[in-house]
Amino acid sequence: SQQPRPYQSSAWPENIMQVRWDPDAIIRWNFGYWAAVVRHPDAEAILTAQLKDADLLVQNKAIRNLGLLGSDSALRMLKQQSTRPQETVRVAAATGLSSWGPVYLAGLRDDSSSAVRLAVAEGLGQSPTADAALQLKSLINDRSTEVQLTVIKSIRHWPDELAIPLLLEGIKEGVFKTRRASVLQLTERTGVGGIISIEASREERAATIQSLVQSGQLPGG
Repeated sequence: SQQPRPYQSSAWPENIMQVRWDPDAIIRWNFGYWAAVVRHPDAEAILTAQLKDADLLVQNKAIRNLGLLGSDSALRMLKQQSTRPQETVRVAAATGLSSWGPVYLAGLRDDSSSAVRLAVAEGLGQSPTADAALQLKSLINDRSTEVQLTVIKSIRHWPDELAIPLLLEGIKEGVFKTRRASVLQLTERTGVGGIISIEASREERAATIQSLVQSGQLPGG
């Protein structure tokens, strides 16, 4: 749904506008979502209006759905939303900004809210690039265990050359749950992870990792 495509009127039922102001908030936000997905000419206006909806769910969904449009004006609105004090708004903005790539998530990476940082980790996982990997590396030792685990989960489908260095970082710097998730994924990828003891001290884990990298058994870029 995030891939650019021309609007086709056949995807927009003639009577669908009657649900725009439906009393059910779920119907209203789904209406906005559908407008964004099919790239309706009025999608941006519809979502902008939903930013002032009486229901917070509709407002936050509208922020997320702006990320599907890919327009410069939608990007400007998402940047504005990302600076608002409400946590749920910044979470929605992080999700929306993910469509534009890692550079637009950098400003939220150190947010005071773990929910926002978690959304950033999920968003970065959509871009298997060196830039995203560098940002995810800084979240490996996040003070929230859930954020750390989200980093490991988000790179599951990344290529080895980008994912394995992050997994090694997770084994070295993460809390126990993160180290365990990292070793399991590393073993699935390479069969080598079982050599590293997640119960060993940080210094011992780091030494084992260094040995594996130096021997060429694992990439350490």
